Amino acid sequence: MSDTHAADQEVTRILPEDVVQTEYCIVSSSKVLELLYRLHGHICSRNECGRQLSYQQTYVGTCLVVNWKCSAGHFGGRWAAQPTCSNLRVGNLLLASAIVLSGNSFTKIGFLFKVLNLKYFSKNLFNQYMYQNLFIAPVIDKYWEDMKEELWEERAGKDVVLSGDGGNDSPGHCAQYCTYSFADMESQSILQMNIVDVREVEGRKSTKMERVAFESGLDSLILSPMVIKEVVTDGHLEISSLMSKYMFDFSGCCVKLSKNIGAFIHAK
Repeated sequence: MSDTHAADQEVTRILPEDVVQTEYCIVSSSKVLELLYRLHGHICSRNECGRQLSYQQTYVGTCLVVNWKCSAGHFGGRWAAQPTCSNLRVGNLLLASAIVLSGNSFTKIGFLFKVLNLKYFSKNLFNQYMYQNLFIAPVIDKYWEDMKEELWEERAGKDVVLSGDGGNDSPGHCAQYCTYSFADMESQSILQMNIVDVREVEGRKSTKMERVAFESGLDSLILSPMVIKEVVTDGHLEISSLMSKYMFDFSGCCVKLSKNIGAFIHAK
């Protein structure tokens, strides 16, 4: 998908590594048009046409695009306020990324833009069709997996004491998602995160999500090159019921009974 026209030959294109180095500022659309008037004039100069030039402004999300031509159809030019990268206006992609990475929401930032009378892209474009699904989420996932792999390799063959806890997207309410995180007690580095949708658990009960996420995450860590010596959690009843499935083996490492190895869980 692209938010630029295929026939556009005048748009500045930049490399991905140059996108974050580009500076931005708030500019009035009327001042941009005033500058274009000064540069290109009001009269068509093609073949001594002499007709009045008509300037038309449109917006591609946050990007101002101006076209000008005369009544005879002579094309005067086209100018865009943002360069493109991978056929995307870089300002749109950077704003969408900044919303996610700063922990903000589309609605809150949209209200800010409305108050300032700034142009904004649609919610569907942000959530579903392009920015998050095709660009932002895959990059974040890859960064997390690379970082997690590095943390696991640093602790290969070493004893690790884990602390674990879960959080719902709607605390105190019927939540749809639960994120369970395991951290190294010594360094406080996150070693594993699992997200569970309520539709994945038996009976679609949100109270069961934390147990499912805990078990899935611990199973992954048990199979890692680390030696899991102890797991410390809160007193969650669903997780406490899992204790019978885990135990210490003869070497003292944390393993699972169903795999003839086992684990030790300490619930506080």
